Amino acid sequence: MHSPVTPETAAQRTRLLDLLQGYRATCIVVTAIELGVLEPLRAGPASASELGDKLGAHLPSLQRFLRALEVVGLVEQLANGVALTSMGRLLIDPDAGLRDRAVLTEAEYLPAWLDLRHSVMTGEPAFPAVFGMSVWEHRKANPELGARFDRAMADLHARARRSVLGAYDFSGSRLVVDVGGGRGALMAEILKQYPHARGVVFDQPHVVEGARPLLADAGVLDRCRIEGGSFLDSVPAEGDVYILQYILHDWDQASCETILRNCRAAMRASSVLLVVENILPEGARPADFVTMLDLHMMVMLGGRERTRSEYRSLLNSAGLELERCVSGQTNVEVIVATPQ
Repeated sequence: MHSPVTPETAAQRTRLLDLLQGYRATCIVVTAIELGVLEPLRAGPASASELGDKLGAHLPSLQRFLRALEVVGLVEQLANGVALTSMGRLLIDPDAGLRDRAVLTEAEYLPAWLDLRHSVMTGEPAFPAVFGMSVWEHRKANPELGARFDRAMADLHARARRSVLGAYDFSGSRLVVDVGGGRGALMAEILKQYPHARGVVFDQPHVVEGARPLLADAGVLDRCRIEGGSFLDSVPAEGDVYILQYILHDWDQASCETILRNCRAAMRASSVLLVVENILPEGARPADFVTMLDLHMMVMLGGRERTRSEYRSLLNSAGLELERCVSGQTNVEVIVATPQ
């Protein structure tokens, strides 16, 4: 006999169906970006036939797709045609990074996540199993994806930068080293705020070269060295402050220990290390965002989010002491560590 359908079970069934069919909304958003459906609406409403002519699309199918875009909230039907909603405008805003995230979702995230079971069963990232290379190698081979990733992460990294600048006073720092510093946005902010300081942006050679124009635009290139290399081998020496912003969560335990040991080897006794990460709570359920990010690290990179005590243990293994944690914006914490 079937169990009686109650309002509660009916709601649960609806919720489960929404979860199972979530791929539909994802694919609708990604396709809208891929086809360029939304950009012609930036200037104002257009009819389906006008859009079809611009896109070279099959008109009856485009009309059905536009109805789906209305369902997910990206467009609305007005008397004079189809118009962007505020959410639709946000999706095509180049500064929001959401268009780039949509492309990354189609090109990298969805294929890797579809093999989530590989990560669950083996403890290894799914991405290399699907693509035959690491995500870093994939983006090196596809530099447009690497650039899109940087733009997609811009808002997240901007919040982290504000957290770093709010958590630590660099006024006594002569040389700041951003390890895995990407294209130099954090360093640019530090050097602008502290005109006496000098900096080093250190990352893979094909990545860190992108820092030059950004640092030049910020007017701080003359006070900053750009160095290419791997933090799994070594990092630049003699810095007063070393920064690892959203680096350690990308890596497994052994790699994190290697990175931290290399930082410790480069540090003086008076140097400070700043670790910027989302921190899992001890013995409590994490925020939903952090839980999903933790799984994303597992699938894509084999990394993970960690608790304070786990970071303390990692730091200790490299001869470093967790001195204090400073809470920043939206789950970000800045860990201040010093040599033991």
